[in-house]
Amino acid sequence: MDDIFPYAGYVWNYGAFPQTWEDPTHKNPETGAFGDNDPLDVCEIGSANGFRGQIKQVKVLGVIALIDEGETDWKVLVIDVTDPLAATLNDIDDVQRLMPGYTFAVYEWLRTYKMPTGKPANEFAFHGEAKNKAYALQVIEENHHFWRRLVMGEVPNKTERYNIATANVTVDGSPYKVEAPADFFNALPEGVTDTAPRPTPAVSAGVQGFVENLQRAVRRAQSQSLSRLVLTSPTTGLVWVFSIRMAMELLLLPWVTLLAPSWLLVVCNPSLALSLSRSLSLSL
Repeated sequence: MDDIFPYAGYVWNYGAFPQTWEDPTHKNPETGAFGDNDPLDVCEIGSANGFRGQIKQVKVLGVIALIDEGETDWKVLVIDVTDPLAATLNDIDDVQRLMPGYTFAVYEWLRTYKMPTGKPANEFAFHGEAKNKAYALQVIEENHHFWRRLVMGEVPNKTERYNIATANVTVDGSPYKVEAPADFFNALPEGVTDTAPRPTPAVSAGVQGFVENLQRAVRRAQSQSLSRLVLTSPTTGLVWVFSIRMAMELLLLPWVTLLAPSWLLVVCNPSLALSLSRSLSLSL
């Protein structure tokens, strides 16, 4: 994913709702476009970074109707139910009140994220307006209905416009249901190991704990070929964004062991932070 200034990668945790399907044969009367043949996309706006393959229980807040290359591509806005803000965010109005500018930032990111590859800006239904929770729940229900018709054999699973794998082990009454082996839910496919990344350990109190967590995070980021590193303090709520190169340089500087973690809040722009770190190391 290309970076869209001033963001690095996605601006939220990005996933999908299971058991939903944006039917490519259904033209939505309000968006004027057919579905994009995918599950509903979900943007989880909580403060904790998720990891690939993670399953989250979320609260629905609203939805944006992106028109992606002529197709309806709903983006459902949600928050993890365990997030500190989950108790106060109940609808899109709450997001706009407590996180001013956020829904516009989501709109702008979705509008421009394909432009670095030479594609035009994306378009939207409703002029990019984020619709409320009630509307989002209607979208989810409708696309669940489309999925259910598909998996129950009420519509074909293969046409000129799409080819969907519908075999399943859990949907009673589905003509595509198959029997699963006894250890199906406890076993991994042959040759596959449990290598799902774990969340970066929380930043410990004190400078030494910060440095140790930074070392671990750099090693993990390098193993995953990441270009950016993000650490969040559960005690202060401060967020640090590093380039991997800069993070490695920080580990080599003597002053990093002298400063409280909160001072490192300045490390948000890699080039600025490198200049600052060199100046500090000389002055100390």
